Amino acid sequence: MNLPKYIFNLLGFFFILLGVIGVALPVMPTTPFLIVAAACFSRGSDRYAAWLRRHRLFGPIILDWENKHCIQCRYKALSLSTMLMGCSFSIFMFPHLYGRIAIVVLALIGAGVVLKIPSCQQENI
Repeated sequence: MNLPKYIFNLLGFFFILLGVIGVALPVMPTTPFLIVAAACFSRGSDRYAAWLRRHRLFGPIILDWENKHCIQCRYKALSLSTMLMGCSFSIFMFPHLYGRIAIVVLALIGAGVVLKIPSCQQENI
């Protein structure tokens, strides 16, 4: 599929937005959205792709994925623990049963996505 480069750039920023929302909203994982954003930028703009790789917070995650196709265990643990805390808090605060069920289902889907991605092996320094 030959889409114009600006479409890939727009998609990249959209997925970054979802990733940033995932930082603030613990039910959504951040890492998979950043990986998709990096893939979009690699087809849309070398400048945006390089910016994402150099980013202080997101760069190491992207570089691990691009170089080793894995996510460090600490990022997985952080992602899963914040999802668990956010989900637990949301369940107690949400008054409706169906809303609570939806929160649990979304959290389980997010956790499944994070757990399905391979973990990076520890390198001995």
